[in-house]
Amino acid sequence: MQIIVKQKGFSLIELMISMAVGLVLTSGVISMFTGSLKNTNEFVSLTKLDQDLQGVMELIASEIRRTGYDGDSTVGGDTDFGVDSNSTSSCILYSYDDDNSGNVGQLDSNEKYGIRLTNKVVYFGTSVTNCSAGSWNAVNDVNTIEISDLTFTYSDLCLNLVDNSDCTTTTPNSGDKLLWKKQIQVSITGNYTNDSNNFSRTISNTVRLYNDVLKTYP
Repeated sequence: MQIIVKQKGFSLIELMISMAVGLVLTSGVISMFTGSLKNTNEFVSLTKLDQDLQGVMELIASEIRRTGYDGDSTVGGDTDFGVDSNSTSSCILYSYDDDNSGNVGQLDSNEKYGIRLTNKVVYFGTSVTNCSAGSWNAVNDVNTIEISDLTFTYSDLCLNLVDNSDCTTTTPNSGDKLLWKKQIQVSITGNYTNDSNNFSRTISNTVRLYNDVLKTYP
């Protein structure tokens, strides 16, 4: 006696439903993968942008940190070297004694420097007399990276060595020894020139100038 087993397959409707469900699941997986890949690319781009801006920042910070150095400075005396009063929030003019001229302690024309932002390019200047005169060299290639903002914020710190008070807020007594310090906060904002995502980053750094001055009040 022969037994016949009938096999029942999927109906057309069941196949269509299965295919639809499969497409939805596949679409979701592809969407997740694409989103993850995009986030990874964005993270890599922002990280690289941060590194490039940090490179510019390090050049600026290492240079202006020299401001005020004087080869023959005396306590509370010399003021030839330092930040020029004509400096602005986007252009710093400064000087330091590099001793190359042989005139130690004397401010020479080639010991006057500057850093400015012009047309999205950061420039270093030597032998400068103002923010436009002098010999200026570009730091960043505007075809690769644009610097949209460069800001210098200047501040003085004063410590009364007698009682450790802040002599910018507490009036010292006559004869008190005061230690004056200067610092400059530098802020840079930049982006890649041909970046379709228009990523932009801002980094900041507070630079201490190691040209402290010791004075007796008043």
